[in-house]
Amino acid sequence: MPEPVIYLLRSIPLGTMDRVDFIFLPIWLISIFGAISGYYYAASYGISYLFKQKSHKKAVSFVVLASCCIAYLPQRREDFELIGSIANNSAYIFLIAFPFLLLILSYLFKKKEGPET
Repeated sequence: MPEPVIYLLRSIPLGTMDRVDFIFLPIWLISIFGAISGYYYAASYGISYLFKQKSHKKAVSFVVLASCCIAYLPQRREDFELIGSIANNSAYIFLIAFPFLLLILSYLFKKKEGPET
């Protein structure tokens, strides 16, 4: 069962409404859109900084288009499981190995901050 909470909410009858999930889904969508808009802003701001643009407005359309195209790539359940396992395994790299590598590089190069001007 892919969405057990929504499936269980469908079976609870209310007097005036047929299904309870009609109350749950709009509240859930507000939190999802809030999170997605924050991610879009951060990604577009990062791309505009990377390409040395003054405004991130041009990058927003690119980020939205790219994320929509990427969202349609996995079609089967096995594809989603593969993406999930890759994300879980890469979390170890980005949470443990990458900061440790940066720490080693900082000790090797020992770059000090210069005086502020």
